[in-house]
Amino acid sequence: MRRKAREEGLVVSATGRRRAIPDLRSPNFQLRGAAERMAINFPMQSLAADIIKIAMVRLHREIEADQIEGRMLLQVHDELLFEVPRSELDQFAEKVPRIMTGAYELETGIEVETRVGPNWADMKKLAVVRA
Repeated sequence: MRRKAREEGLVVSATGRRRAIPDLRSPNFQLRGAAERMAINFPMQSLAADIIKIAMVRLHREIEADQIEGRMLLQVHDELLFEVPRSELDQFAEKVPRIMTGAYELETGIEVETRVGPNWADMKKLAVVRA
């Protein structure tokens, strides 16, 4: 991968996102080393970001299509925070893991942990789903 990235001056993620890294050809070994680390890390970091974005779009569409009150409030790294009325909790507890585990197919699968609570600090584990 390093050789191909150096030749092309860019790396490509599993979902097709491209990142130019011109310092891969730098004569300065420090700049080149930092660029090589970027080239190595980009595919995995990019894929993780792409998976959560795919899941967020699918969740938003399904929530709107079902005309339910629950809504996505926040994304922090690989976590999503929802505000959900108690009456829709079971529906969300099924919907969120199903959509998130189906966002992208990995050989290792994707694990989704669902927690509920009155606020972010007082969450209790509801389920762990692997797919």
